[in-house]
Amino acid sequence: MHRLARSAAAVITVTAAAGVVLLYGDFVAGRSGAALLWRSIDFFSFFTVESNLLVAGLTGAFALASGARGATLIKRPAVAGAASLYIAVTGVTYYVLLSAIYHPVGLGLLATNLLHYVVPPAYVAFWLVFVPKGALGLRAAAAWLAFPIAYAAYTLIRGPFAGLYPYPFIDAAALGYAGVLRSVAGLIVGFALAAILIVALDRLMGRLRRT
Repeated sequence: MHRLARSAAAVITVTAAAGVVLLYGDFVAGRSGAALLWRSIDFFSFFTVESNLLVAGLTGAFALASGARGATLIKRPAVAGAASLYIAVTGVTYYVLLSAIYHPVGLGLLATNLLHYVVPPAYVAFWLVFVPKGALGLRAAAAWLAFPIAYAAYTLIRGPFAGLYPYPFIDAAALGYAGVLRSVAGLIVGFALAAILIVALDRLMGRLRRT
């Protein structure tokens, strides 16, 4: 089982890393010097990129671990559960809110599909099958909300200076701050409900495994 888990983790790592690299190449194409630097900062300000890098880091450490000690991080229920929450929201948000208005082509299309349609269900499946269950509670779910809240704050503070809001539903220039705050409140509620669902799945699977 451990060998199968490491193989699955390796596949997820390679897929997520490939998606990020391909998307980065498409995003910064034609830039150099200072323009490349600022464009790169813009790239790493997308939640999609950040959640996929988190998944790649966790699964990569697990796949490369030579012993149990190197694999402990992804086996920490709160850490693995947080990654499941963030990557699942990445996939669902793109499918529901962005896929109809964003039409990449070429390598950009391949990267987008990998990061939104392949990695999210693959990692959630990995979490369901291979990560220990039964230890999560609502305290962990509440703690997971800190990152999306901090991300929203960072985006709204940086947006006017960078001239970039990564997603249309948090674009203060287009929606105004009142509209953005409503969007953010709705997203946080969505995150909270998804976090509760993950905790419920964890508790249910923990009980089933014990019996």
